[in-house]
Amino acid sequence: MNKLSCFFLTIAKVLAFVLLTIPAFSQNLAAIEKDLVETCARVSSFHRVDSDSLAYYSEQFDQKIAAYLQKYPTTFNHPFTQLQKECFITTSADALFRVYSWDTWLGGTAHDFSSIAQFQSGGSTFLGEIGGMGFFSEVFTVKTRQKTYYLAVSNGIFSTADSGQSLQAYTIEQNELRSVELFKTKGKMSTSISFEFDFFSVVDRPERPLKLIKYDEKKKTISVPVITENGAVTEVFTRYRFNGKYFEEVGEK
Repeated sequence: MNKLSCFFLTIAKVLAFVLLTIPAFSQNLAAIEKDLVETCARVSSFHRVDSDSLAYYSEQFDQKIAAYLQKYPTTFNHPFTQLQKECFITTSADALFRVYSWDTWLGGTAHDFSSIAQFQSGGSTFLGEIGGMGFFSEVFTVKTRQKTYYLAVSNGIFSTADSGQSLQAYTIEQNELRSVELFKTKGKMSTSISFEFDFFSVVDRPERPLKLIKYDEKKKTISVPVITENGAVTEVFTRYRFNGKYFEEVGEK
């Protein structure tokens, strides 16, 4: 059984648990959000206090959010205003692709994040497995005549100083979320662009999460900051321009 099959088998088992334990929720989105917020709050409350309870509620939140998103398609358009105070939720410009990310609080100084993608295809809503450096904070949408690509920005926290960002390319085909080789660097194709950096070199920047990767929708150009040997983020960017098929490295600016 492949990883994706195991993923959905787990959701199916958890969904049965949710339906048995919380049958009154039906499609009451407010009640679903309240339950997720409360469970997430329990997770953070046991951080550095009780490791067993932390692990229990962290797993429970993982299972609940996957089950709710799978069972109730209307969650896709719900703003989750309160949940966004506990988690990261980012949606594409065409409103067809969304990623939920949360801190499991199991990683110590190296934060351990979990994420799940929710998307629409053919009028139906589906879940997809998505991996990254950490939590997802932004999605750039690239449309062509044939396909729509989603460039998801993830953020890793490896220690107090060590951080990273990644840009990963996805597309939706046959009701599945698929990783796609969309970046060409030094003659090689890749599904992602990533870099690590010293957080303290950009600590004074006002925005949170940090927006180090830029996308110019009109020019269809990605700009990724150049990082020095000691990890400092510079004002020089490596640019990638979309040529109709993929993003190709075109130099620094």
